[in-house]
Amino acid sequence: MNLTKITAKIEKQSDKTEIFNDKVLKKCQKDCDALNADIGDYNKADGYNCDICKNKGFVFFPKSYSDKYNICSRECKCMNKRRMLRHLKKSGLDSNKILEELTFKKFIVKNLWQKI
Repeated sequence: MNLTKITAKIEKQSDKTEIFNDKVLKKCQKDCDALNADIGDYNKADGYNCDICKNKGFVFFPKSYSDKYNICSRECKCMNKRRMLRHLKKSGLDSNKILEELTFKKFIVKNLWQKI
């Protein structure tokens, strides 16, 4: 075989691999989209609704590992807020009225040491 035939054969094989990888990526993305469409129930515990993860607490995405695609997940941005809401509830400060009433502006100084 001469060099041009070998080069053409390699390029043809490379094109097939690229098409295959594109199909695998599309399939993986479709699977991720289906998983992301599922609705979770975290909002029942904390009352917060998240449009990004649909109350699951995480989102799925395709990730490439040496010419293969895998479904991976990461924590949603809403989980920081959910943790904060859970801590507020545990501390007894989950009521909006308490957080509105107990501010530094409304703090009444009764003793001299409180002013310092």
